[in-house]
Amino acid sequence: EWKYPLVAKLANIKTRNPKELIGKLMEDAELRKHGKEVSQLAMKAMSRTLAVKSQKSEIDAYEKAKAFLEKESGCKIDVIPAEKSTNPKAGNSLPGKPAIVVS
Repeated sequence: EWKYPLVAKLANIKTRNPKELIGKLMEDAELRKHGKEVSQLAMKAMSRTLAVKSQKSEIDAYEKAKAFLEKESGCKIDVIPAEKSTNPKAGNSLPGKPAIVVS
């Protein structure tokens, strides 16, 4: 859930200098709790254009597409927020980039 505020902050920070960028992000106490992950994800997210407004809106979009995706793929689909998932791949997700596990 903390990744969505991270992406929102990235959109408002004008610098592309990694040191300045991380410094500004670490001013947020909640993000500072995830320091190493914030640094890594910030660098990944900077290279993408992310238009996801919130976790709720992203999950709602996947839920709306669920029936279609199940029909097309022939697979059962569960939409699970990363922080509620027990799969280690969930940690690789970013806003706008879900971790998809096929089993």
